Parts: sequence; structure tokens; C-alpha cells
Amino acid sequence: MEHPNEMKVNGVQYIRKDTISGVWRIVILPRGWVFVGKYTEDGEYGTLNQASIVRKWGTARSLAQIAEDGPMDPTVLDECPTVRFNTCKVIATIDCVAEMWMDRDEER
Repeated sequence: MEHPNEMKVNGVQYIRKDTISGVWRIVILPRGWVFVGKYTEDGEYGTLNQASIVRKWGTARSLAQIAEDGPMDPTVLDECPTVRFNTCKVIATIDCVAEMWMDRDEER
């Protein structure tokens, strides 16, 4: 489904950067999937824009440290397309300190 601020090029969906809203949040889903991105919710579905899979935390204090301090040198984040999921499947979410993630806004 096409949206006015989205377009598909070579099978990849792109979203205008200046239209992305949401708050930075870590989302833990079943089977060990951990994502971070700009979180929005619409009814029973959640969306993460500018999403990454958190493959390696690289912290001394768990995911909370990444949420508070942003990604560190040993942290491994794999960028991925927009992530959509049913909110009833969410195990937990952790709000991130937005200022620590702002440079990711600039990178993408």
C-alpha cells in the first residue's frame, strides 16, 4: 500500500525523513528479537521507523544502558526496513533518551 510520503524503488520502501514521527524506543519481541527505532502505535499495531535490529548489546548494564546512553562502540545495530508488529506480542519496551539517538536521525 502506497502512502503520500512513501515510495518504492527497486522493491525497497522509502519514507520521507521529515515525515517520520515517534519516540526512540527499544522493543523486545518473541523469540529474542530486539529492535530499536522511532515508535508509533496505531490501534493494535506498532511501527518502528528508522529501525535497527540490536544484534549485540555491548554494554555492562543491559539494554537499559543503550536506551540511556545510546549505542556504544561494542554495540552492533543492523539497519533494517520499517518494522511492524502486533502490540499484543510485545514482551517489553524501553524508552530511549532521544538526545542520545539524534545522530541516527542524521545518518539515515
